[in-house]
Amino acid sequence: MAVARPLTRRSRRTRSELASAAHDQVARTGAVDVGAITGAAGVSPATFYAHFATHDDALAAAVDIALERIVGVGERLFHVERLLESGLAAVLDQLLRETHAVFQTESVVLRAALASLPRNRRIREVYRRHEARCLEHFAHQIELGQRAGVVRRGAADLRARSLLVVLQGFSNPLLTRGPLDPEVADDLRRVLGALLAPER
Repeated sequence: MAVARPLTRRSRRTRSELASAAHDQVARTGAVDVGAITGAAGVSPATFYAHFATHDDALAAAVDIALERIVGVGERLFHVERLLESGLAAVLDQLLRETHAVFQTESVVLRAALASLPRNRRIREVYRRHEARCLEHFAHQIELGQRAGVVRRGAADLRARSLLVVLQGFSNPLLTRGPLDPEVADDLRRVLGALLAPER
């Protein structure tokens, strides 16, 4: 059985450039176009297929980038230090707005991912990996926030699950098709506040 050789630094850079080009192409068109991707990355189709055996593999790499950006918003904004410094309401407001913005930016990539999800094991793996990372971050920060008295009591892992489910709802086309309506934003703030604000 052949053993895959580890990627060299140059090979990793080429793969990263191809993944970035694939993400940008899917974000524009909703599809993987090998010619456009290799043209943007400045490599040959043979190099593309050396890194991504199928279009689905390239799509999974594009989705990985999209989810990295989405999860990164939560990791950057939902942090106990920010909760203590700015207050829960301010943190949730910024989290709401930036989550909406990143889902708008990545909406075409995510729709392409959902369409291929039943057949694409790699995308399912990418989703599960980012979901687990996000849940771990939220649960840890919620637990720290509870200790500091700035987050509602209760099982931190379950509150993290609820927070993730609410934020995932921001990917709904009803929200991503345009600016966030102020009344809808107020409703969503109340939902997040009811989930996380300490009992009075």
